[in-house]
Amino acid sequence: MPSTTTPAAGTVAVNSANAAGAGAAGILASKAPNETSGAGGSLGDGAVGASGSTAASSAAGTSGGSAAAGRASEIGREDLGKGDGSDVIAIGDSWMNLGVTGIQQSLVRASMQPYRTYGVAGTRLLDEVIPGQYASAKRINPDIKTVVMTGGGNDILLTGAGVDRTTAGPATMMQIDMVADRLVKLWAEMGVDDVKDIIYIEYSRGGGSEAAINYATEKIKPLCEASSPTRCHWVDSDDFLMKMLGPDGIHPTGDGCDKIAKGLIALMEKEGLRR
Repeated sequence: MPSTTTPAAGTVAVNSANAAGAGAAGILASKAPNETSGAGGSLGDGAVGASGSTAASSAAGTSGGSAAAGRASEIGREDLGKGDGSDVIAIGDSWMNLGVTGIQQSLVRASMQPYRTYGVAGTRLLDEVIPGQYASAKRINPDIKTVVMTGGGNDILLTGAGVDRTTAGPATMMQIDMVADRLVKLWAEMGVDDVKDIIYIEYSRGGGSEAAINYATEKIKPLCEASSPTRCHWVDSDDFLMKMLGPDGIHPTGDGCDKIAKGLIALMEKEGLRR
């Protein structure tokens, strides 16, 4: 995918209520398979990037502890801190991983942490492939504290529901409703598994998909905010992309993925997520 320049990044739109609930069904499409292979030839289970471990003197430790305590007070819970990267995973579709580019690749580079990455292009929620990515991650190492994800777009575009710029038609709304139900179940499972935070990245309203994205937001965001015990963080990609996508009108450019990744790291630090 060409790496054209996208507009300057904005701020993360986040709702950090207690939630195990849901993300947003969105719009994306990818016909190409991912280069990453895993169980059954479809699930990726590689982790790329350098370890972000740090060494600190006792003085630095005291300073870091004070900063963490201040942040914990601000967010109303313990700051889960920076680990070795193994308990942070990424799952999803071609927004997460389009091959050379993708949010998960950008997130690993920006964090300098070996987060476990499972996103595969062209995957869906309703055929159980994206939930299967989470299952694969659990099989390899069930200690998962933060999940970063996309999902639901291909359940719209690759199933014939279609989208319209001004109106989300009955077929599209029905698919989004089913995606919402599946997300609620998936995130409830994550809550049982002691996942502490879920970050759902909403697809862009660009490329003629605004009506469907708006419907998905209205449908799913309240579920995200109302559920428990896992916190749900809602990230609006248009805060970074400003509805500007690559030439296909569907995926962020490489620069766009980098901007989203930097915003995710800022969110994780501000809200005290395991990182």
